[in-house]
Amino acid sequence: MKRAFGVLATAVLAVAMLMPAVADAGKPRIMKGCKACHKAAPDVVRGKMVGHSEKFGTLQINVGPLVWIVNYDDSTKLKGVKGVGAIPKNKEIAITFKGGEQEPVATQISMKQPYVLPKGQEISMDDLKKAMSSDKAVTIVDARPPKAFFAGHIPGAAVMPYTKFEAMYKKVLPKDKNELVVFYCGGFS
Repeated sequence: MKRAFGVLATAVLAVAMLMPAVADAGKPRIMKGCKACHKAAPDVVRGKMVGHSEKFGTLQINVGPLVWIVNYDDSTKLKGVKGVGAIPKNKEIAITFKGGEQEPVATQISMKQPYVLPKGQEISMDDLKKAMSSDKAVTIVDARPPKAFFAGHIPGAAVMPYTKFEAMYKKVLPKDKNELVVFYCGGFS
C-alpha cells in the first residue's frame, strides 16, 4: 500500500512539474463606466485610481468588483501625468502591463484627460438662459448618473446617463435635427 501511494505521489508530482505555469484566471480588467468608450483588452486594466505606494512600487486600481495591485518602476512610461503620486484618487486611469494578472508590471500608466469640445460646440450659461427663454425649442440632457441628477439638475433637463445613451437616445433626443441640444455632465468638458 505504501509503495502504491509512493508511485502515485511521484506520478502526480511529475505531472505537476510538466504542466505549464498557471494561466490568468480572467479577473475583470475594465470598470463598467469605461466600457462606454473602451473594450476590454488582455494587457490593459481600466478603472479608477485607489492609491499607490512609492516604497513598494505598487498602485491600486479599482475596476468595480475588485482592486488590482500593479507594480511599477522607473521604466514605466507615464502619459498625461508627471508622476504616479500626482494621479488623484478616483481619477480614471489605464494601465498597460506585462507579466500576467498574477504579477502585473505596468509598462505604461495613462491618466484620462478632460474632453475638449471643438470650437463652436460650447454654450455659455447666459446663452443657454437666452435660448430657454426664447421661442426656440431646446433639449437639455443631463449625462450624469441618476443619483446626481436627482440631487440637483437644470430645470427641464432630461436624465440620460452616458452609459445608457444607446438605450435612451431615441426617447430623449428631439426628432428635429435643427433643434438645439445641450448636454452637461459633472466633468471638465
